[in-house]
Amino acid sequence: MNKTSSLASGGVAVAAIIALKLFAKTAIFASLFGGAAVAKNMYESSVMKVKGEVEAFNKKNPSEPIYMYEDKKELVFNDVITDVSDSDVKNASQDVLSNVKESMKKDDVNFIEKNKDSASNYFLIKHGWTETHKVKTKNDALIVSYKVNDTDLD
Repeated sequence: MNKTSSLASGGVAVAAIIALKLFAKTAIFASLFGGAAVAKNMYESSVMKVKGEVEAFNKKNPSEPIYMYEDKKELVFNDVITDVSDSDVKNASQDVLSNVKESMKKDDVNFIEKNKDSASNYFLIKHGWTETHKVKTKNDALIVSYKVNDTDLD
């Protein structure tokens, strides 16, 4: 069983991706109509839920964990996925950027290069709602970035 199907059968990766997509979409409306406090609350509860799902999955699957870290107010996942379709990232921006280095901070690029499995697609999701990017790289990796703007949460 490959990593993608085992993650999908575990439900966690799919659930986490859907949770992030739904959050990114609904938080836009929360921040517009309910103010920053509502959006911040949604962000924090969403992060806690997803963190719990990831931790539970990693305990059951120590040989193929989902890697996750929190950078300031951004929740970052990385996972090796061999088949990522456009429908998986339909909430991402339609702008396909030609060069990942133009759209991401240097630290992000270094993180991607250090963790990328050259034999597979590399999928990175940044959790937020103020900016979304969909990027195709030279090796056909698809990277989706949801960026949180600090001022939206403070």
